[in-house]
Amino acid sequence: MTTARPSRRYLALLAGGPLLADLMLTLITFSMNLALVRQGLPPRLQSWVLTIFAIGYTLSASLTGRIISLRWAGTLLVVFNVLMAVTGSLGVLLQNYALLLAASGLVGVVSAVYFVAFQVKMGNVQPFPKLAWTVAFYNVSWGVGWSLGPLIRGLMEQHPERMVFVLWIPALIHLLLCYVGLWRNTKLPGLETASRAHDFASTPAQRLIGWMGILTGSVLLFGGVLTLWPQLGKLHGLSEWHVGLGVFVTGVQIPIGAMLFAALGRRIYRPYVLAALLVLGGVGYWLLPGCFASSQWAYPLALACLAACGLAISGGFFHSVLYSNADPVRPGKSVGINESLVGVGNILGPLIMGNLAWNNADNPLPYRVGFAITVVVALAALAIWARRREADIRY
Repeated sequence: MTTARPSRRYLALLAGGPLLADLMLTLITFSMNLALVRQGLPPRLQSWVLTIFAIGYTLSASLTGRIISLRWAGTLLVVFNVLMAVTGSLGVLLQNYALLLAASGLVGVVSAVYFVAFQVKMGNVQPFPKLAWTVAFYNVSWGVGWSLGPLIRGLMEQHPERMVFVLWIPALIHLLLCYVGLWRNTKLPGLETASRAHDFASTPAQRLIGWMGILTGSVLLFGGVLTLWPQLGKLHGLSEWHVGLGVFVTGVQIPIGAMLFAALGRRIYRPYVLAALLVLGGVGYWLLPGCFASSQWAYPLALACLAACGLAISGGFFHSVLYSNADPVRPGKSVGINESLVGVGNILGPLIMGNLAWNNADNPLPYRVGFAITVVVALAALAIWARRREADIRY
C-alpha cells in the first residue's frame, strides 16, 4: 500500500505546528533562564529551572503516550497549545525562584501533552517518498522555531515583560492552522490510516547508535547551551541579545544539518558522520570558555564553538529520529524510547553541567567532561557498527 499524501492545508499544519510550538517553548524557557541569570543565581541553582521542566515533560509524555487516543489528539493540540501560552505567560512574568521552578515544571507537563498529541495525529503521514527527507522536513520545522525563540527574546532585553504579548502571536497562528488543517480538511480520515512505507529498514545496531547520539545531543543542548552559555555570557559582559544570538547559532544548525544529512543518501545509514560530528561538537564545547581569552575575537570564536556544538546536536537528533522511525518491527516502541532519552538527557544535562560548574561558568571541568562524553560515545558508536552482523543490513 502506498502512503497517502497530505493536502496543502494539512501539510501547512505539519510544517508549522512544530515550528510555532518550539518557538513558544524556547521563548518561555530562555526567558526563565535569563531571569535567573539577571538575579545572579549560580549555575548549580539556575540549572534547576530546566531540570524541573524536563522532569515534568518526561513524566507527562510517558503518561500521555499511554492514554491518548487518535480521536482526541486534534482537540488536545488546540487546548494544550493555548495552555502552553497561558503557563508560559506566567513563567515570563514571575521572578520568585520557587515560583519560577513550579512554572517551569507546569510548562513541561503542558508542552509534553501537545507534542505527543501532535505525533499521534501526524505520525502516519509521509509527505516525501524517502524517510530521510520526511525526517529532515520535521527537523527543519522544529529547529527553526527552536532557534528563533532565544533570538527574539534577546532582541527584547530592555522590555522582557512584552514577551507575554509576543507569546500569543504563534499561539493564535497555530489555532488558525489547526482549523484549516484539521477541521476543514475532509481528506484527513484517509491519511490517519495510511501505512508507513519506508525506503529502508533500520537495524538494532543503528537504533542503538542513534539513541546514544540523541542522549548526548540532549545533554549538550540543555546542559551546555541553555544552562552554561547564558552564565558565561553574563560573566564576560555580553548583552542578552548576544547571548540569544549564540543560542540561535546553535539551534539553526538543526535545520541546516537536517537538509545536508538527507542529501547524503545511503551514506547517512552508517554512523561515521554522526561520530565525526560528536567529536567536532565536543571540541567546540571544550574550547568555548577559552574563547574569551582573546579580547578581539572572543565573541566570533564563541559563536564558532556554539555552531560546532549545534552540528553535533543536529546529527544526534537526525540519526536517532531516522533510525527509530525506520524500525521495521516496532516503530512505536522505538520512537517512545527516543522521546524518553530526550527527556533523560534534558534532565541530566543541566544537573551534570550546572553542578560541575557550581558557582562559576568559567570552570573548565564541565566543558572537559562534555568533550569526554562525546569522544566516548563516538568511539562506542564505531565499535558497535564494526561488530554488527552483515545479516542486520536491510537497505
